[in-house]
Amino acid sequence: MRRRILLVDDEFPTRKILKFNLEQAGYEVFIANDGLEAWEALRRVPIDLLIIDEIMPRMTGSSVCEMVRDAGERPIPVVMITAKTPPFTGEVLESLGVAHCFAKPFSPRDLIAKVDELLSNASAAIGRF
Repeated sequence: MRRRILLVDDEFPTRKILKFNLEQAGYEVFIANDGLEAWEALRRVPIDLLIIDEIMPRMTGSSVCEMVRDAGERPIPVVMITAKTPPFTGEVLESLGVAHCFAKPFSPRDLIAKVDELLSNASAAIGRF
């Protein structure tokens, strides 16, 4: 069974490039165009990892992360991508439940390596219980 990723970004070119690369790496990718669509998708589709942009219309990535954290459901790894300068501090990311943050522009290869690592660690943690 392929691992499921929800990719959230309001920029079509970014979504297209990342979706292609993630699918080539063997992941099943679901798309949301903004934070509100992401929250709705998270309530409908069980996912294994969330990749979310910070700066989007209707709801920011950090607001979605807060809602996921506060919902108290199964924790999922979160990767934040942002054009925000400077990017978030480690304390802010930790409080949001974000495992890693990439500042735009970044390499899709680096993103996939981080996704592989996070999902591998999540699988190992599940296997210990």
